[in-house]
Amino acid sequence: MSSKPFRRLVLVALLVCVSLGIFIKPAQAQLAPTQGQAIGILVIIVAIGAGIGIGIYALANKSPSITGCAASGPGGMTLEDENDHQVFTLTGDTADLKAGDRLRLIGKKKKRDASGNRAFVVSKLKRDFGPCRVQAQPSTP
Repeated sequence: MSSKPFRRLVLVALLVCVSLGIFIKPAQAQLAPTQGQAIGILVIIVAIGAGIGIGIYALANKSPSITGCAASGPGGMTLEDENDHQVFTLTGDTADLKAGDRLRLIGKKKKRDASGNRAFVVSKLKRDFGPCRVQAQPSTP
């Protein structure tokens, strides 16, 4: 191969490399976020804060509920809470409640009165599970 065409090929290659170097900017480190990225980050932070706030509000304002078997007592309807086995006298919206049914009620627990009874003010019947299960009593010989 003669040196003249080889030199031309090298010269053309160098010119192409130099011209590409002029038009293509080298990658630069981006130290600060652009305005669009900053707004996006701010929106994400606000959304996370709102989610946490709504979650805390929902947990703090959750209405108490009790689940148990309703019974008819001398002072009206009563219900023994399955969780802590405390007996509550039911007051409030008790028209739809049936003695002998297992119920989940939403409302408000009241402190013990002078006679030591606890009351639960029913605001809503959440679920009626049907008749209570009868637990077998141990037989005595």
